[in-house]
Amino acid sequence: MPDRRSELQAAVMAMVNDIVKETTSELAISSTPAFVAALSDVVYQQMVTLGMDAEAFAKHARRSTINMEDILLCARRNDDLLQKLSEFADDIRGEPSAKKKRA
Repeated sequence: MPDRRSELQAAVMAMVNDIVKETTSELAISSTPAFVAALSDVVYQQMVTLGMDAEAFAKHARRSTINMEDILLCARRNDDLLQKLSEFADDIRGEPSAKKKRA
């Protein structure tokens, strides 16, 4: 019986494969199975790192539950990602985002 890690890796691989197929079709280019496997591995490793970082931020704040602020802290070095996640967080909270405030 496969363990949870293997199941998650397989799910990531399937999702990345679907996205690559869609994108290569739109761009009229091709990709190899080795590319999809490598990209899937990168995505999986990034997910693991994000989870570990978010857990560390929650523990530092003396919480046992990861919240949105922990995820935003993980994205603090990527301005574009931080902006998109902040807008998403504002939507969830029902707050107008900075982008919507200017309109």
